[in-house]
Amino acid sequence: MRAKGLYMILSCYLLIFACPVQAWTVSEKPIEMPAGLEEELGEAPAKERSSLSKTPHKDKGTETAFEKNTVPFSDNEQAMLDYSQALEFTNQGRDDKAISLLTQTVYSYPTHVLSRTELARLYLKQNRDNEAQSVLEEGLKYTEDHPDLLKYLAICFERQNDPDNALQCLNKIPEERKYDKTTVALAAHIYQTTGHYSLARQQYFRLLQFEPKNTLWLLGLSIAFDSEGNKDAALEGYQKVKREAGIDSSLLEYVNTRIQALNG
Repeated sequence: MRAKGLYMILSCYLLIFACPVQAWTVSEKPIEMPAGLEEELGEAPAKERSSLSKTPHKDKGTETAFEKNTVPFSDNEQAMLDYSQALEFTNQGRDDKAISLLTQTVYSYPTHVLSRTELARLYLKQNRDNEAQSVLEEGLKYTEDHPDLLKYLAICFERQNDPDNALQCLNKIPEERKYDKTTVALAAHIYQTTGHYSLARQQYFRLLQFEPKNTLWLLGLSIAFDSEGNKDAALEGYQKVKREAGIDSSLLEYVNTRIQALNG
């Protein structure tokens, strides 16, 4: 039986890290956003190394101390310093402080994509979707095809139950980045939640080439087969999911229910 699934607004768990999303499934079982995307929104990027020294350097071979460089930082250098400091705040759990600093940074240096993307991520993490969307759309005026800006904007639209605009954003991503794992995972989720099961199936096949034993992606593929009425392929997929170690108990219950139904 193919029943309509429930559709809930995506929360930044893309966030474990905020709300689970319910997908269109054959038995209305809620399926969360791909874990990789949830982690991406829930965690700050790894701090990038800066080539800028924060303290004067003293030459050990002489008594001459090199004084702090009085040449002003370039816009990009200053933006990178601000971005680095914002990541420090985030790593300390001081997201509001990071947001305040990043807001100033994108105002002063509007083309600095790293700061803009991190600000949008933090807004999404706090469910401040409208503010995230505004930051992203402003950034796309300067760099209209930047893959990270487009991906996060797609998440905003998906949360607004606007899959058409979400997919338009993903389709604008340059070809060389269109098949990044997190982008494909987001596309798969959107296709699945909107009932485009054959397209979802194609994306899950792609994802399983990255990680053949990823339980959630294997489950997504099985649900796509199930929803298309491909009983044998769905049953095989569910059985593979069941054999994987460490599967969540609620998902295992769902898998067992579908196996029983398909065997009946």
